[in-house]
Amino acid sequence: MKKRVLVIVIFLVIIILSLCFYYYTPVKELKNVESPKIEKSVNILLAGTDKKCSNQTVINTDTIILIKISDNQTRLTSIPRDTLVDKGDSRKINGIYYTHGMDILINLTENVTNTEIHRYILIDNMRYVRDLVDIIGGVNINISEKIIHNINLTDPIFCGENYLGYKNRTIFEKGVNKLNGTESIAYISRRNGGDINRVKKDQYILFEIMKKGQRISDPIKLLKIYLISKKEIHSNINIKEVLIIRKNMQNNNGQIKFEILEGNEQSIYNEYYDKNLSYWVPKK
Repeated sequence: MKKRVLVIVIFLVIIILSLCFYYYTPVKELKNVESPKIEKSVNILLAGTDKKCSNQTVINTDTIILIKISDNQTRLTSIPRDTLVDKGDSRKINGIYYTHGMDILINLTENVTNTEIHRYILIDNMRYVRDLVDIIGGVNINISEKIIHNINLTDPIFCGENYLGYKNRTIFEKGVNKLNGTESIAYISRRNGGDINRVKKDQYILFEIMKKGQRISDPIKLLKIYLISKKEIHSNINIKEVLIIRKNMQNNNGQIKFEILEGNEQSIYNEYYDKNLSYWVPKK
């Protein structure tokens, strides 16, 4: 029953976002890719950028999830940001969107997942997740041990502004913590336990957002979600295609699965940095 509710929530999110997409303007439009026709199943690339400030120039897609919706299951596969991709050098997948655009990011994701991607959704600002969590009233996260998260707000990555409302220090107590939007961003951004641990935190936050989302009935909150989605989200999904997605999600009887792209962590020499870097190498 819980899995079925989650699938319904995903569908509702797609509906809301699709209403926004009718007016969207792509950040980096697909150049040489003809969008495949959506028929029995649909594969959607969900990418979220690490944009932390209004004048940020280098933007990575630190969250990449392949959503596969068929008539028997909905599967969400996280692609670690350190995944090694073949662009003639030791390149990490999270930098591809900035350097090569969405069409190449889709192509390389298809290569590492061996899956044709039909559509994409780009969340172009970390502020979207912050605002979404605040609108739904925060999320409850169970933390195994106390965490003290210190942030140097003078670090150049913040462009001289506290764009996301960070505190210099955020304390997460052991046990269940109710996190607001800014705290949620701090939690998933904290670099401890490697890339795979961060992926698991992304999935945890997403799962909790979906659980809270099922209880949203306030039209004002729904309007707020619509407004932030219209501003921060870009996609090539149209409203007619939502009907096909809806049918698939109804037919799969509430089956949903979270997973991580199969592979292993390896240290590989990077010529640009002239040192070994940690990569997630996909399983052949």
